[in-house]
Amino acid sequence: MIISALLVMLYLLVLLGLALYGFNALIMSGLFLWHWPRLKKSTPPPTPAEWPSVTVQLPIFNERLVIERLIDAVAGLDYPRDRLFIQVLDDSTDETRALARVRVASHAAQGVNISYIQRPDRVGFKAGALAFGLTCTASGFIAIFDADFVPPPDFLRQVMPHFADPHVGMVQTRWGHLNAEATPFTRAQAIALDGHFIIEQTARSQSGLLLNFNGSGGVWRRAAIDSAGGWQADTICEDFDLSYRAQLAGWKLSYVPDVVAPAEIPPTLTAYKRQQFRWAKGSIQCLGKLGGRLLAARLSIWHKVQALLHMGGYSGGCFCHFQIRNVHGQKFMFAIAAHFGTSPDAGDDFAWPAGHTNPKCGRAASGRVGRGRLCPADVICPGTVGHLPGLEASFCLFSFPGAVERRRGLKQFVGRF
Repeated sequence: MIISALLVMLYLLVLLGLALYGFNALIMSGLFLWHWPRLKKSTPPPTPAEWPSVTVQLPIFNERLVIERLIDAVAGLDYPRDRLFIQVLDDSTDETRALARVRVASHAAQGVNISYIQRPDRVGFKAGALAFGLTCTASGFIAIFDADFVPPPDFLRQVMPHFADPHVGMVQTRWGHLNAEATPFTRAQAIALDGHFIIEQTARSQSGLLLNFNGSGGVWRRAAIDSAGGWQADTICEDFDLSYRAQLAGWKLSYVPDVVAPAEIPPTLTAYKRQQFRWAKGSIQCLGKLGGRLLAARLSIWHKVQALLHMGGYSGGCFCHFQIRNVHGQKFMFAIAAHFGTSPDAGDDFAWPAGHTNPKCGRAASGRVGRGRLCPADVICPGTVGHLPGLEASFCLFSFPGAVERRRGLKQFVGRF
């Protein structure tokens, strides 16, 4: 009886917590709707009489597929040549090094102030790389882009006027999506990201609430970084950490939804889970690190509650994987598959293109990639993707015995909804 009562209490507490976060999402939506009409009528700040010096930092680690595109985009920024400096902070251990060096040399020969920087070690990972880069520049402003971003040429000319207010320590822009229409999975991610960038970030910024730098697509005032204690590597969300330390030090962070920094959405479930793990664990680490300082800060109860909910946002959700028992009591897992044609040995979800023979079962694939059945209707081969009637998503069935029973068990499960 005691155990049952405790479980009921725990269940109720979880429900209350989820209800709290759900209600707060409604509050953010209401704040967005309240401020949006005024925001649409706002005019951009005037162009500064003199453009300040800006260093663009590009923290890189093993990004051979996108490094050249990133360097080319940043080298093409429309900004006074004598005020723009680019740092390629390369911690790579693969062929990215050679590709980056060649691209940097090519742009440097054309008069671009670009440098290739490689640390002797990877201490601090991204935070360490950014901190190391700061020791190599005297610029008063620091722009940061991750490897999967492609900033537009006028990015800095749109962002820098927002620093006219000397209290603004950082300006974050909205993330765009280069591959949102690639698969249903990337479209779903784009919707979720837009909910954060269009609604939540706008609501927080316009309401004067604490918000965060999203790690890329933003510009920092160097003085704000230094006064907040610099980049620190004791959490895996160094961007979230610095954002709150800067605001607790008195700086204002601004969000500009009209300026878009396009980026790629993780195309695979594996990459998505890795990204979400970092954001979830890192934000909770920041809550543990800064929660006490936040409660002791000279802020209103409203601001403190919203900040705590913001930092603990991932505790309000759950990441589930389903363990389904079929008629023989065997367990199997499924997950939405979003990337097609990758190596079956890489650990990613994948499907074989139409006409390709699956080496795991020797059967020829048929149908359209992502929608049609990739194996005959009576068998789902281990490691392939099959389309289930009534579902627009495809499911990746991992290698467990009993293909026919596995298919029957999944149909029974889906039939419950």
